[in-house]
Amino acid sequence: MKHKGTKTTKEEAELRRLLNDWNPIGVSHLPPDEYDCVIKPLLGKLRRGCNEEFVLRFLHDWIGDHFGLSGKRGTREFAAKVCAWYRRSTAK
Repeated sequence: MKHKGTKTTKEEAELRRLLNDWNPIGVSHLPPDEYDCVIKPLLGKLRRGCNEEFVLRFLHDWIGDHFGLSGKRGTREFAAKVCAWYRRSTAK
């Protein structure tokens, strides 16, 4: 969740959009900041150059720990998508 006075970077905003489009808990009408808790940790992993398999394991753990769900269909595809997005965004 974003705290008053903190600035969201373009990178964080783009990742928020990707997460909201994926919507791992599958509930409609979520607040736009529902997945903000994962933005900074996920960006940290991407910045350290982790691969899709590492991102996949991180997302599975995050979904289980934070939401109490045992995985989400499409997690592998999302891990590939977010890694591809990050590579494109840093190649500019």
